Amino acid sequence: MSVDEGVYVEDLGRLHGVPPAMEDLATQMSQVVDYATTYVCRREPFEPSPLCVLRPLAGAMTRLAGAFEDLGALWAHEWAELEQSTCRATSLIEDADSSAVGAAERLMSDLVAATFGVPDALLDAAGALR
Repeated sequence: MSVDEGVYVEDLGRLHGVPPAMEDLATQMSQVVDYATTYVCRREPFEPSPLCVLRPLAGAMTRLAGAFEDLGALWAHEWAELEQSTCRATSLIEDADSSAVGAAERLMSDLVAATFGVPDALLDAAGALR
């Protein structure tokens, strides 16, 4: 899934799509850091000869590669914590939804029983069939 597509949760059944999308983004960030440190932050183009006027940039490329590596490591750590929190929140939302559905079913059952005088044993049997 690309970042442009996004993950929009209109219903709880789609919550399980969030962690894989987050993993995809983590992979993309890792690829950006790898590309930057491998191909962008190279010393060699600035060291063709001792007389090259751009030679001082070679040292800057080494420091820039280190900055990318540090940023990637920090981002990976923070992202992992966010992923874990998202999974915990997803679980809590699902538990709350299940509890709300159960309460609504009990309320509906009580309402039907009070309105139509249906015996509890019959309501229990109907609930077991679901």
